[in-house]
Amino acid sequence: FTGRIPRDHFCELIEGAGIVPPTLCMIGGKWTTFRSFGELAADIVLERLCRQRIVGTENMPIGGGRHFPMAP
Repeated sequence: FTGRIPRDHFCELIEGAGIVPPTLCMIGGKWTTFRSFGELAADIVLERLCRQRIVGTENMPIGGGRHFPMAP
């Protein structure tokens, strides 16, 4: 059943007005896509701050997977 649920995600930076700061809206995603979703959000924020990524998580195990093999 869960295989039919979309895993797509979407990020949009909404500019603030006056004293209201910009807001990063994050919509959608699932556990299996949270890392790419977080990376997308971080990329948007880093670009806004004119900064470059200095650390990545692509080679770290996903939480909850401790003591489980990296491959099936």
